[in-house]
Amino acid sequence: NKSEVSEEEYKAFYQFQAKAFDEPEYRLHFSADAPIEINALVFVPSENPERMGLSKIEPGVALYCRKVLIDPEPKGLLPDWMRFLKGVIDSADLPLNISRETMQDSALVRKIGSVISKRVLKMFEKEAKGDPAKWQAFHRKFDRFLKEGVVTDFANQEALAKLLRFESSMSEPGKLTSLEEYVARSKDGQDRIFYLVGSSREQLEASPYLEGFQKRGLEVIFFTEPVDEYVVDALKEFDGKKLQSIAQGGVELDDAEIEGESLSEEQVGKLCEFLKGEFDDRVTEVGAGKRLVDSPVVALVPEDAMTPQMRAMMKAMDENFQDEPKVELEINPRHPLIRKLSESSEENPELAKLVAGQLLDNALISAGLLDDARGTVRRMNELMERALG
Repeated sequence: NKSEVSEEEYKAFYQFQAKAFDEPEYRLHFSADAPIEINALVFVPSENPERMGLSKIEPGVALYCRKVLIDPEPKGLLPDWMRFLKGVIDSADLPLNISRETMQDSALVRKIGSVISKRVLKMFEKEAKGDPAKWQAFHRKFDRFLKEGVVTDFANQEALAKLLRFESSMSEPGKLTSLEEYVARSKDGQDRIFYLVGSSREQLEASPYLEGFQKRGLEVIFFTEPVDEYVVDALKEFDGKKLQSIAQGGVELDDAEIEGESLSEEQVGKLCEFLKGEFDDRVTEVGAGKRLVDSPVVALVPEDAMTPQMRAMMKAMDENFQDEPKVELEINPRHPLIRKLSESSEENPELAKLVAGQLLDNALISAGLLDDARGTVRRMNELMERALG
């Protein structure tokens, strides 16, 4: 009975059962009679061994039947992402003669696992709302398990998504926010959750992709972990709102007042035609857009194309991997460089071609899509030579 167990006894039992030296961060102690008779005491450790570079840990919640040990490390009882949990589960409904082999196919064992999983997730949700600071500290250590669950545990995906925390363009550095909080802050009529993937917050904040969204007060979530690419691919939407990368094409933005004289529609059309002819098959489309404020151009990945982060992972796994990235190029018709390029395309086309090539390479570098910079360096040297007369 919970009322008869002291904090010291809980701690001592956890350390004995888990063979651990830390103290449990959270615990779940409950009994249930329906639909299955269960007595469970589950602990959440305060340290993550996998985070320290150790090998993948084994399941740590032992299964008992009427206080008789069935399996100290039962595989398949709980989802694999819950392998960091420690504790014991006792069910009088299990047959005493159940073996490890038949346990894998037992509907009763799966039912026990489902009940425990849902109880653990409810506990996590309650703790996350009750003490957000404590949850954020826990999340920083154990977020890989939660994200693994989003990708692999479809039955609990929605509940897991509520537990995830990220930085965003509207949060202070180091402070995390949830998808629920993002949705609550989103503008009226906003039907998408905007995000951007990169290696760090600093890199993402300097990205040209962010300019138009900041100008319009639209919040963008920052994904900075390599595994986040798989998370958004598996999740796809939250609370009925689609997750949308702002580095991809297909994002429609409202008009906003942006300073600077703009090229006319005719000038934009001629310049885009010039650029498309110069870039040939390196770009799928060239057009003027609304997302740029301070940058002259930006390279957008088509919605159905492989992202830069996914390309990098594929190349890391296979040294022979080949993929020629093709992008949509969006120009900023108000930028002084683009206006001068428009003039040069008619008055000095050779110089305009050099500048256009450099602008495209600069955009590819910002997008993480330029694999070979040798041509970029040669072109830059020629442009500097011309600039110096």
